[in-house]
Amino acid sequence: MSDAPPLAPDGLDDWLRRLQREDLPVLGDTVQALCNTAQDHGSSATDLARVILRDAALTSDVIRIANSAYFNPAGVRISTVSRAVIVLGFDTVRAIGLSLTVIDTLVRGDQHSRVRRVFRSSLHAAVQARALAEATGDPAPEEVLIAALLYRIGELAFWSLADDATAAGLETALAEGAGSPADIERDTLGFALRELSRALARDWRLGDLLTGALRPGAPRDGRARLTRNAHAVVADLEAGRLEAATNRVAREARLEPVEAGALIERATAALPELGRALGVDVGARTDAARPERLAEPTRQPDPALQLRVLREMSATAHESRDLQALFDLAVEGLYRGQALDRCALAALRRDRRGLAIRAALGVPAALYGALERVSLEPGSALAGLLAEGRPARLEDPRRRQVMAEAAAQLGPVVFVAPLQLRGRTIGVLLAEPGAASGEALREAFDGFCHLAEQTMLCLGRLTA
Repeated sequence: MSDAPPLAPDGLDDWLRRLQREDLPVLGDTVQALCNTAQDHGSSATDLARVILRDAALTSDVIRIANSAYFNPAGVRISTVSRAVIVLGFDTVRAIGLSLTVIDTLVRGDQHSRVRRVFRSSLHAAVQARALAEATGDPAPEEVLIAALLYRIGELAFWSLADDATAAGLETALAEGAGSPADIERDTLGFALRELSRALARDWRLGDLLTGALRPGAPRDGRARLTRNAHAVVADLEAGRLEAATNRVAREARLEPVEAGALIERATAALPELGRALGVDVGARTDAARPERLAEPTRQPDPALQLRVLREMSATAHESRDLQALFDLAVEGLYRGQALDRCALAALRRDRRGLAIRAALGVPAALYGALERVSLEPGSALAGLLAEGRPARLEDPRRRQVMAEAAAQLGPVVFVAPLQLRGRTIGVLLAEPGAASGEALREAFDGFCHLAEQTMLCLGRLTA
């Protein structure tokens, strides 16, 4: 429970304002950004990586979980968010990021016992929902898993952040009341906690699937019904109503009762494995399996990660013909492996007179646009640099000449490398070394050149 000023039960709108403005603004921003990557069909692995990479601890946890048996049963080694998307899929990586964000904001720490119970039930519903989605041929079972995990987000928020008096008052009312939990909540708080879940799903734009599952009345969408039924199945199981749970699954998945029972057993058996993957102990305190986060470390070059990135780039070149996946890996390698700032890979436009950024990390929107406006007209400084065919470390005055209007938004040193394919320049790799100087600056430039060379080798393999 929170030590913050009490969340007074003055109505749903007051709770929403307090949660969004004072207690959960970061959660709302991060969850919304992750959900937006799913709703925007033009989103790439770079868009997803950009959201995750805002938080170094989240990045580390996503990669750790991407290597877990639950999400990666084949045991493919993963060292970058971009590679995780290639191996596990966009939806799975997004699901991991959303799960971790909710856990670290609402579940860890000195929680009310209800937080642990609600979260365990939500995890259980998530594995049942995923199993049902797979059994019914759903094209994106990870979306259903996430909708089930977030279905009770209003309850998690309340029990995590309410002051002692408010939480104790509702706890007592639920224990002693004779009506339904929703009616007791309305009498005590002025609203039902499911209504808080629905309002958060709406205001944070957590997706049509979750919103539909939380809408009053019977869900009109089959996937929304499945999400809600997964929680009903878990409620039946927790109350000892195994036959009711089995019949519910049998109807939803059109299975024989014996098959439905086996599906429930398999999903339930996967619950501890999902808990371990997410770093929570589903049998005890939900924060017992992993310590609280430490302060984010200062970004430093990681030679071991640099090597793994190079290997993942080679593997991608051999396994697929996905140029965007290679671009994403190259930029993440610069940003995380070499700890460079403002990294971007841009392709030459069709008219070869300007750039179109294909992957970027750490690049604000204003700089993004300025880079795309740098001229490649014949005789321009950037066109001349690319014609030289080798990486360059730009410092003033050449930095201002080459980068034009973008120079004002860049640091005093910029690394630039032409990307060539069979003797023809097709793009450019750019990065800033931040505050590096002396030997550290030389090593940063050497690493940048090495990755640019590896990118060109992989481009050659992909397009052979």
